[in-house]
Amino acid sequence: MQPFSHGTELIRGYGYGGMDRTTNEMEYTGLLEGLIWALRLEPKHVNICGDSKLVLRQVFEQSPVEDSKLATLHAKVTALMDEKPKDTIITYSHVSRDDNRMAEL
Repeated sequence: MQPFSHGTELIRGYGYGGMDRTTNEMEYTGLLEGLIWALRLEPKHVNICGDSKLVLRQVFEQSPVEDSKLATLHAKVTALMDEKPKDTIITYSHVSRDDNRMAEL
């Protein structure tokens, strides 16, 4: 088995619509799902790519989370990130919605 190359996409998380979910709830759900699977691989580096500036700011820049539903999802994401292996580095990149057409399928 060959090692993965730098920048290889291994995991893609999805937040499914319906059940009166907001776009940001779906963004958080996709982030949570992707992190759960990615961290099972015990990687050295995880780069989270997302098109929601709000979610990225809340998770990585400690912006306040005012919505109660988002606060619950935020707590799950940050708890998972806190439990990651010590040598795993998690970074993020903002992707414009135009460049993230896969998310709209």
